[in-house]
Amino acid sequence: MPITNASRFAVHAELQSTFSGEVAETIMEMLPPYDWSQIATKQDLVLLRTDIDQRFTAFELRLESKIHKMLGDQIKWMVGTAIALNTLMLTGAIALSTIL
Repeated sequence: MPITNASRFAVHAELQSTFSGEVAETIMEMLPPYDWSQIATKQDLVLLRTDIDQRFTAFELRLESKIHKMLGDQIKWMVGTAIALNTLMLTGAIALSTIL
């Protein structure tokens, strides 16, 4: 049964007729303004933390894998470019030495 403002008012009125106004106010302040089934328990929080930890671990592994792949690709391109430039410089130096 969902808790409505009308049902909370009825409980408050009943408490005031049974107890003093101050006691009734204190009891009403201790009750949440929503259904008890909506409150997270410590076990709910542990399960949520476990789920979040697993998701972050999976994300971290995917990110590390992509970074390693991209770094490997970058190194291949840099080495290939260095070899190509050295080959061009050597070819140019040989060509200049034969001309001169």
